[in-house]
Amino acid sequence: MIKSVYTGNMEFKDYLKEALTRSGMNQNELAAQLGVHYTAVSTWVLGKSHPRNDKIDRVAKFIQSQGLDFSVEEYAMGQLKELVMSPTASVNKIAKSREWALAIKERNKRERALAKSLWSAFVNSLLLEHKLTTSQFALKVGCTASQVEKWVRGESLALLTTYSRVQKIFEQTVDLLPSSRDAGQLFIEGRLSTEPMGVSSGK
Repeated sequence: MIKSVYTGNMEFKDYLKEALTRSGMNQNELAAQLGVHYTAVSTWVLGKSHPRNDKIDRVAKFIQSQGLDFSVEEYAMGQLKELVMSPTASVNKIAKSREWALAIKERNKRERALAKSLWSAFVNSLLLEHKLTTSQFALKVGCTASQVEKWVRGESLALLTTYSRVQKIFEQTVDLLPSSRDAGQLFIEGRLSTEPMGVSSGK
């Protein structure tokens, strides 16, 4: 049995139990939402099995929607680690797990690059529209000019609190990809939405 440990020493089953508690849903309702048999959810909650690779993204989105910091990339790497350490795991199974984990990592890398590009375009548009220098923008938002310059060049992302201030100050609503577990990053490895970030008027 795979018994992967994640952020805060929580196992997958613990994330799922907590998400169910917070949502007020029962296992049957979650199974219907995910399109799986109710016994699948039951075995996940008991820690007897884990979602298939083609199901984990949907399960992760449910867990994250309840404010829990679950990382699919850590989930994949945790499973791989457990298989490598298992004396009964076949070479073929380990190879497939490794291939999947690397695919998840690569997808996250692409998403982070996209997020940086989109955030850069958004910041640049605000600078032009409001005729602000990077120093003036930084003063308004409450960060350093060097941080803004990195955003402009597409080299980094902002903190979640910064996005809240931007929305309030400039009256813009920024639809974000799921946020990062790492305090300094907005988009995290584990939250693998493929929906692009968009910007719409908050008026």
